[in-house]
Amino acid sequence: MGETYFTPTFHVLEQEGFLAQACLCNGLTALRHANLGEAQKGLFYSAFFELSIGFERMMKLIVILDHMGRHDFRPPPKQAIEGFGHKLINLFAEAKKVGLSLGIDALDQHGPLSVSYRTLVFLNDFAHTDGRYSNINHLIGQPSSSKTEPLRAWGQLAQGILRDCATPPERARVEASGKQINKKIGSMVFTLISDLNQATPDLRNLVSNVAALDVASKYATIALVELIVSLRTIVEAVAYRADGAGQKVHGDLANIPAMGEFFEFAWAEPSVVRRKMRWP
Repeated sequence: MGETYFTPTFHVLEQEGFLAQACLCNGLTALRHANLGEAQKGLFYSAFFELSIGFERMMKLIVILDHMGRHDFRPPPKQAIEGFGHKLINLFAEAKKVGLSLGIDALDQHGPLSVSYRTLVFLNDFAHTDGRYSNINHLIGQPSSSKTEPLRAWGQLAQGILRDCATPPERARVEASGKQINKKIGSMVFTLISDLNQATPDLRNLVSNVAALDVASKYATIALVELIVSLRTIVEAVAYRADGAGQKVHGDLANIPAMGEFFEFAWAEPSVVRRKMRWP
């Protein structure tokens, strides 16, 4: 048998890092392609599923590695991690606390009014059973009264992002896109495509809605990438400390992968993210 260079923990953390990476990359890609077209509408759900899982796993890595670094490489008890469930906002608060304990205030920029935090709240609600199973619950006659239907909720969030982030020229182009197409062929066509509120808009409003969702998704994606970058700084710090604790237990064996490298696909430069349509 060959010589062992890695602990079992190293391999498990590596696999978890790849999982979080894949979910976040797939989610960002789906979000940038999602819209009202027949082949695009389902991508909203793909984005919501993948992003909610990706952020959950990334933040749980922070919690686990922090505990290992402070407790001689021992993982936290199962109940401590299971207690978070899919509650992304609780995990965010815990990740922020861990960061501040290490002198890292990167998550301070993601306050309650930021696009990143508001989007995380949306993903938190979607991760709840009423969000993920909204359509199924309606089909079996048990619609939720506590959560807004996901597509409708995303439409509301997108309107807020457009209002708060889009430049005047961007908003003007959104409005003009509908007027231009309506002037050219509006009298010759009718639409069957529904919007995110399950209404069927006329051609002018449909085209404007498509343009608005595209602009909003750009700003949401920029905000989410910035959030990943902020979380990455904490991941790197807790991984470094946990690796030090592991060396005291396992000596020269590799204990912790370079966890930050799993999230190197995230670049915080808005001009780069704005043009990007596929991750990594």
